[in-house]
Amino acid sequence: MFTSHTLDTTAAHVTFPAPATPAHDTSYLGLTESQQLALSCGRRVHRLCRDWFGIIHTLLEQPGVRCVTTRRGVTLDQAPCVHQSRVVDDTLHLFGLQQSMILRTDAWYSGFAIDIDRASGTVTRSLRFFDAYGERIFALESTAPGGFAPNLIRPFLDSRQGREHTRVPMPPYSQPQMQSPYMERLERDGIRLWWQMPGDLPLNEVPGIADLPRSRLLETLGTDYAVRARPEALHLLAECLQAQDPPMSLRLSVSHAGACQRTTGPLREANIRENTLELGQGPDTRLSLALEGVETIWIVRKPGYQGEILGIECHDVHGHLLLAIDDHGQPSCPWGEWASLLRIIQPRTTAWLQT
Repeated sequence: MFTSHTLDTTAAHVTFPAPATPAHDTSYLGLTESQQLALSCGRRVHRLCRDWFGIIHTLLEQPGVRCVTTRRGVTLDQAPCVHQSRVVDDTLHLFGLQQSMILRTDAWYSGFAIDIDRASGTVTRSLRFFDAYGERIFALESTAPGGFAPNLIRPFLDSRQGREHTRVPMPPYSQPQMQSPYMERLERDGIRLWWQMPGDLPLNEVPGIADLPRSRLLETLGTDYAVRARPEALHLLAECLQAQDPPMSLRLSVSHAGACQRTTGPLREANIRENTLELGQGPDTRLSLALEGVETIWIVRKPGYQGEILGIECHDVHGHLLLAIDDHGQPSCPWGEWASLLRIIQPRTTAWLQT
């Protein structure tokens, strides 16, 4: 959808200054990143055991740790500040000041610790976690000079450390599927009723219709709650956000089956470089979105507990949510800065003022 002749598709997963970790882009070989790492197990790559809760709890509070949620072209990189945690079934909920993470470890299939060379030897700088389809869904990165302490990593290394050729199934979205234009009236009415209930802007699937693409969900809601924006909407968004003084406080969300990471704060940086949208809430939070992976852009609204939540969503070619930006349900004037900005991007949202 978006094109750029200068985009380097083999570049590292984030365009901001970050720890120097090796990039493993082997898609041209027909291998996923997890398959490549499994074949590289040895001196610099180490297979992790499946004690996901233990790994997260042990390393999350170490100095210099960053949490990175990834989904096909979008990366949210953040320094954690966790004040509360709880486990529900196989899901770890982490809450902190202006941030939250939901780690659904039942979708985590494999993990690897990656070392880099230093003058004093090798140090573990990155732990990466993958789903059953070999796609990276979450990572812990260390900015500390010595990386992760070896005594903290060693208990979580798998006993099998040899090279291994693994097979991964094709993800469901890789197969062309015709979406039936027909939907039962009961389903349509149920979706609209569920969306109209006061609450936070949901990023998870519709209860009972887990395979419904996000874009199909918004189409079902109709223009009272979701309106498509033009392809250049993100360029206009970045330009307007960068011009804001003082910076506008917004919430950034990246979510998929394995993790959901959300952060709220003043958006101090908004740029598009080499066909990549870069957003920054100071040095602790960075987000990058490859525009070539964006298929549709939507302006959405949802009833919240303190007023309406207004947001903008980016979806991929399969209708999956890549990125959501919203005003985190704070009560605001209908002609506030965020609402006015969204009306500039999509004038049709002006009609929402009368409803």
